[in-house]
Amino acid sequence: MIGRILRNSSVYGLGELAARLTAFALVPVYTLYLEPQELALWGLGAMGLQLLTTTYGLGLQAAVLQGQYDYPDDPEGLRRYNGSVATFLLFWPLFFHALLEAIGPGTLDALLPQLPWDPYGRMLSITALLSTAAIVPIAAWTAGEKPRAFVVLNTSKALLETGLTFALLVAASAGVLSIFAGRLAGAGLVALPLLFLSFRRIRPALDWKLLGPTLAFSLPLLPHLLSTWALTMADRVLLSWLVGDHALGIYTAAYWFPIAVNVLAMSGYRAWSPRFHKSIDHPDERPALVQATTAFAVSVVVASVGAAIVAPDLVLALFDPRYHSGAPLARVLVLGAALQGLYYVAVAPLYNRKRKVAIPLASFVAAAVNVALNLLWIPEYGAVGAAWATLLSYGVLVLVVGVAARRQMVLPLDWRALLGASAAMLGALFLGDLIPLVGWPGLALRALLGALAAGVSLKLVVGSRR
Repeated sequence: MIGRILRNSSVYGLGELAARLTAFALVPVYTLYLEPQELALWGLGAMGLQLLTTTYGLGLQAAVLQGQYDYPDDPEGLRRYNGSVATFLLFWPLFFHALLEAIGPGTLDALLPQLPWDPYGRMLSITALLSTAAIVPIAAWTAGEKPRAFVVLNTSKALLETGLTFALLVAASAGVLSIFAGRLAGAGLVALPLLFLSFRRIRPALDWKLLGPTLAFSLPLLPHLLSTWALTMADRVLLSWLVGDHALGIYTAAYWFPIAVNVLAMSGYRAWSPRFHKSIDHPDERPALVQATTAFAVSVVVASVGAAIVAPDLVLALFDPRYHSGAPLARVLVLGAALQGLYYVAVAPLYNRKRKVAIPLASFVAAAVNVALNLLWIPEYGAVGAAWATLLSYGVLVLVVGVAARRQMVLPLDWRALLGASAAMLGALFLGDLIPLVGWPGLALRALLGALAAGVSLKLVVGSRR
C-alpha cells in the first residue's frame, strides 16, 4: 500500500510542483512590474474567484469523490451517476452566471469599487464557471488512482497561464489584468477537453434518484466551504478596508508561498485518500495504512516547515525591494499551511462516516475566530496581524475537527513519528535563525538544515508501523 501511495503521490506531487514552480516563477516578475497597490487587485480577485468557484461547485467536489466508492462492482451505475452530475453542472453554473450578469455590476461596484464587474468580475465568473468541468473527471481519476491524466492536464494549464500572463505583463504592459486573463485562458484550456472526455465516458442524464443523494451530501457542506472561504480569504478584504491596498499587495505576494505548499499537500491527499477510504474498515490492512497516513502527515510538516525555513531569505533574494517587508509574513503564512494540510488528515474520518454536521461547525468556528482576530489585530499590526490570525485560526480548525473525528474512529497515525518529525523540523527552523549570514550563503545553510531535518523525519516514517 505505502509503495502505491508514494508512487501516486510522487506523480501528483511532481506534476503539481512543476505547475506551481512555473506559476511561482512569475511572482518576482509581479513584484518588479506591479506596484503593491496593483497586485492588491489580484489579491481581491483571488478572493472573489474562490468564492465563485465554491458557489458554482456547490460542494460537489467532495460529494462526487465519495460517490465513486458507492459503485465498486457496477461500472454502468457509475457511468449513470457521473452522467447525472456532469449534466447538472452544464446548467447550474450558466444560470448563476446569468444572475451575476444582472446583479453583479451594482453589487461589486458598491462593495469593492477597485474591482469592477467589467472586466474583472466577469472574467472571474467565467473562470469559475469553466472550472466546474473538472469536478467529475478529477473525482474519477482520484478514486481510480490514475494521477497521470490529471497531472498532464494540470501542468498544461499552468504552462498556458504562465506563458500568457508573462506575455501580457511584460510584452503588452497589460498590468494586473494579465493575471486575470491568464487564469481565464487556463480554465478554458482544461474545460473543453474535459467536457469532451467526460461525455464520451459517461451516460448523460439528469437522474434525480442518483443526483439527489449527492446534493443532499454536498449542500450541507456549502456552509463549510463558505466558512473555509472566510477563513482563507476574508483577510484580503479586511486588509483593503482597514489599512489599504499597499499592505494587501505585499500580503498577496507573500501568500504565494503557502499556496505552493498547500498544492503539494493536496497532491498527497489525492494519492492517500482513496487508500484510506478503501482500507479503513479492513483490520488486516491497518499497519500499512498507519504508515501511509503517517507518511502523508509528515510530508505536510516537512514541506511547510521546510518552506518556512527559507521563505524569508527567498523574499529578500527574489522580490523587488518594495515587497521585502513581506519576508516575515511568508514564514507565518507557510506555518499556517502546515495546519491546513494536517486538516486534510484529520477530516478524513468525518467524510468516511458521512458526518456532515461537524465539518461546517468546525469551519464556522475557525472562520469566526479568523475574522475576529483580523478585526482585532489588523488595525494595530497590519498584514502581520492578518498572517498570525490565519495561523491561529487553522489551529482552531484542526483542533475542532480532530476532536469530532476522534468520536468516529481512531485515526491510523503514528503520533510519535509525527511529533518527532515536527520537533526535528521546528528545531531546524530555530537553529536556522541563529545563523548570522544573510543572502544566498545564509539561504544555503538554512536549506541544508532543513534537508537534514527532513532526512530524520523520513527515518521516523519508515519505522512507523503499529
